[in-house]
Amino acid sequence: MSIRPLAIALAFVLASPVAAQAKQVTMPPGSSSNWVQQQPTRFLDADAAQVLPDDLAYVSAGGALGAGGLNYSRGMGNGGELGFGVNAGFPFGGAFTGGISGAWKQQLSRTASLAIAVRPSVLLAFAPATSLGVGVGLPFTFDAGNGHLTVEPRVQFANISTPNAGNGDVALGYQTPLTDRWSLLAEVDPTFSFGGAGFSLPLSAGARFSPTATSHVDFQVLNMTATPAVTGSVGLVGVTGHVGF
Repeated sequence: MSIRPLAIALAFVLASPVAAQAKQVTMPPGSSSNWVQQQPTRFLDADAAQVLPDDLAYVSAGGALGAGGLNYSRGMGNGGELGFGVNAGFPFGGAFTGGISGAWKQQLSRTASLAIAVRPSVLLAFAPATSLGVGVGLPFTFDAGNGHLTVEPRVQFANISTPNAGNGDVALGYQTPLTDRWSLLAEVDPTFSFGGAGFSLPLSAGARFSPTATSHVDFQVLNMTATPAVTGSVGLVGVTGHVGF
């Protein structure tokens, strides 16, 4: 992996004015009784059913090995969160990919220990070819031990003109505090392709470092897929910086 995404993400966070603050910033046990949180509500490839507070926004930069992007998310009040981004991929031996995306996450229900949301999204790809894609996720997030477990069934179509090339998956993501500023991130994502590519099982893990309540760096250290042969890598395979304002 090039050191450029890491350097950009770290500089992005540390240059923020809020980086001079010092306080406990990870989610304590039982914090899901308040399903609005200051941390970014997406981690690895899972979207929690939590939403950002009204008028809190995040800009995020970075990505995984061979891909990156710049994303914006904002709490819109009444249980809503807006997000959009510009993403690009540079796969080894493959063609350049790029696109812009937009999404809206709306909380449907929340109790003391469970939140449910719906997240429709749209993707306009401009490389290697122009196409319009859509997707929808239905995340459930609830207390699990000292952390939060998210179960997010999703259906995605990268190109609405070829619906048989879509896929369905269930993202199972877990986030739990390790220290005042570090939290563990893990995800399993069983995926089935509608186009005959069959079943795959991506696995990923990492950690979130939170120097302040509104500045974070996500490190992805595991990225593997069983399909049925196991492929992937272990090490620093992705880094994303988030700055809130």
